[in-house]
Amino acid sequence: MKRRIILSLIIISILGGLATGAWWYLRQTSGPKLLARAELAIRAQRFNKALNLAERYATKYPHDWRGHYVKAKALLSLGRESDVRATLAEAGRLAPSEISVPIALAESYSVPARRSLTGKDTVGKPGLVSEAISKTVSSFIASLRGVINWFPKALR
Repeated sequence: MKRRIILSLIIISILGGLATGAWWYLRQTSGPKLLARAELAIRAQRFNKALNLAERYATKYPHDWRGHYVKAKALLSLGRESDVRATLAEAGRLAPSEISVPIALAESYSVPARRSLTGKDTVGKPGLVSEAISKTVSSFIASLRGVINWFPKALR
């Protein structure tokens, strides 16, 4: 009789542990948690993990612009500007009045310019600096065009 009680308690404990583990796993992979974890990974500079989490969120909730926006922020941090623009286009299609999307689009044009101005290869080389400045100006003009093109769509 005593053995049965002990065995029953062990089985109940194991089942309780499994149920708790399943609850914890489901809680960690819920939509808001995925998005929060992706944003935290970006702040922690773990960009590949942030990209993975944001892609999982965007797959789970394809009609939510925030997943595409966080994915674009992760891609931008990884230096994949062309992918950023396509992702932001999807976010903009889903939320045309959201102002943070065109700002991120403008930033996607300015990041390569900033990178070229602060690069090690341009320091102390006047010819390369002037070339970097001209690339920077053209990137900023493209950025401005992207934002200007965005606003008429957002105001409709």
